[in-house]
Amino acid sequence: MTNMIARPTKTAAELADMIMREIRNYPECRNIEKVVITPTKREAAHHRNWNAAWVMGDEKTAAPVAWQIATKLQNEFDLIEDGAFSQRPLP
Repeated sequence: MTNMIARPTKTAAELADMIMREIRNYPECRNIEKVVITPTKREAAHHRNWNAAWVMGDEKTAAPVAWQIATKLQNEFDLIEDGAFSQRPLP
């Protein structure tokens, strides 16, 4: 059995803020108005326990870089499991 090291935890608001700060660096993400962090059921200890979803402005789909940023942070941090979710607007 492999000894898994737990990822650091963040609140939904912290994760949303981190994502929004990073995507502001990419002009192709300017149409993302908010990110919504929702908890997911973890099937195994090494699986992610949250997802990101986008509230879009003019365009219907988020730029690939937004998904790459969310995936990177999903691999680095777990959501504190308090049942909360967060929406963070772009300032």
